Amino acid sequence: MHTQKRRKSTASRSDEILEFTQDFLPVKEIKNGIIETTDGRYVKILEIEPINFMMRSSEEQFNIISGFANWLKISPLRMQFKSVTRKADSDKHISMLQTELAEEDNPQCKELAREYINLIRDVGSREALTRRFFLIYQYESVRNQVNPDYSEIYGTIQTAAQNARAYFLQCGNEIVQPQDEDAFVAEMLYMFFNRRSCITEPFSTRLDRIVVDTMTAKKKVIGLDPVPRIRAAHFVAPRGIDFTHPRHIIMDGMYYSFLYIRGDGFPNAVRAGWMSSLINAGEGIDIDIHLRRENRGRTLDKVAQRIRLNRTKLRGIQDTSTDYEELAGAIQAGYYIKDGISNRNEYLFYMSVFITVSAPTYEEMIWRRQQISDLLKSMDVFVRDCAFQQEAALKSVMPFNYIDPGLERKSKRNVLTSGAASTYMFTSFEMSDDNGVLVGVSLYNNSLYILDPFNTKIYKNANLSMVGTTGSGKTTTLQALALRMRMRGIQCYILAPLKGHEFRRACNAIGGTFIKLSPGSKNCINVMAIRKTIAPEMELIDEIGYQSVDSLLANKIQQLMIFFSLLIPDMTNEEERLTVRALHYTST
Repeated sequence: MHTQKRRKSTASRSDEILEFTQDFLPVKEIKNGIIETTDGRYVKILEIEPINFMMRSSEEQFNIISGFANWLKISPLRMQFKSVTRKADSDKHISMLQTELAEEDNPQCKELAREYINLIRDVGSREALTRRFFLIYQYESVRNQVNPDYSEIYGTIQTAAQNARAYFLQCGNEIVQPQDEDAFVAEMLYMFFNRRSCITEPFSTRLDRIVVDTMTAKKKVIGLDPVPRIRAAHFVAPRGIDFTHPRHIIMDGMYYSFLYIRGDGFPNAVRAGWMSSLINAGEGIDIDIHLRRENRGRTLDKVAQRIRLNRTKLRGIQDTSTDYEELAGAIQAGYYIKDGISNRNEYLFYMSVFITVSAPTYEEMIWRRQQISDLLKSMDVFVRDCAFQQEAALKSVMPFNYIDPGLERKSKRNVLTSGAASTYMFTSFEMSDDNGVLVGVSLYNNSLYILDPFNTKIYKNANLSMVGTTGSGKTTTLQALALRMRMRGIQCYILAPLKGHEFRRACNAIGGTFIKLSPGSKNCINVMAIRKTIAPEMELIDEIGYQSVDSLLANKIQQLMIFFSLLIPDMTNEEERLTVRALHYTST
């Protein structure tokens, strides 16, 4: 059986304890897409598709944030929003290209396709990033049941998921609906705990290997004996976790460092979607936001009590004291919270923000941690690292909706619904279609820009509009799209007045045909030629053979008359009749 050990050390104990990483993961079972944890909680993970938030108008951004705030008022009491940034996965796209390459007959196109595949691999390994966003929440008993039935748990969790799906759809976001929810959850956990291994060993390969190892360890015959029960943690556990360092950990061969925004380290005012700066900070930067909603009635009582207590303390302090300013600010903040809850129908949330910095080497991890710290300082956001609390930090950023109480005390900040809604993080949009062609890398978030204009499920039609100044690369981009579509087996025709010569070299490189239409050219178009046309979509819909009904000659004469009327707008009726008669004589 595949079991890896981790090494753990604490400040109070100098001896080393060897444990299995499977035992460190709080995963007891995965059933119906719900994680049952070892501490008796039931956790649900939803993946949310982002939108291009920063390119929207101010009015659209306001409506999105308002819709998100409305959902927060009815959302689960405890939630965790998680973003994961890693290298772009281009294996699926490359596999599709290789399949099509095997069916290509043109040797010139084959060579071009090989260079194209190498380009995608190079860009994907060096520059391109991809981001995934998750909403994590847990079952919360409405009637305070001690031992609820699983049907009650499942129904409550599914109801919360349906509410989230409806509200996020109003914001423009879609929630991914996987065909196999258990496999989706397991794959997500495997990706989180095995950041390095998931690149070289896909989750499906890991599943097969664990089953084979288990059957071998139990001396079972594959194909004859039934597969014994295997704990879910065995499929997702990392190869090892090292907690012996005070300011970082090593998990699956990757270095991790954890930061949290101090409770007093947030700016006084932020714009909507301000988290997008952190989301797009670069490779190896993951963001976790923990939100806990408080009961409105109890909150009002506590705030009123705190205001009275602070006002009593304020009377005994001189106005020149530093404590006087702090108490005055606390009283003012208390009145603001009270007014928001009483008059603006807002809720009070406790928010904690964690930043995970990961890298394949220790030096790169230190450099990334310094870069993100400098970025946050420029935004008037101040962070601290989780020194000597690495295990607690890892548990707080794992996708199980849990936050360590000690770290929560240091990082939590009270915000109203409007402040919590400003942390809307699903803003890093990626246009990466599975069956498209590579256009480039997005300037906004370094994601692969793969376009499939013929995908009618996403786009209304296949029309493109390319606008730019002279020399900005319009012709080069169009040429690249045409070449890559040709490699996909899509016929491409380019009509280029005055600048057709720029496409001659590319046309000859793939064995295409270059036609030059100009005075004295050997190429010309015979407008009198009658070619049989087909309308398969109309024949399929109406079940009528249109070609057997319509006259090809009549249709051609009609088209030629339209053509001549455009050439000679002032043609008389007598000239039109003579032209029609000449066309009839020509056809016979």
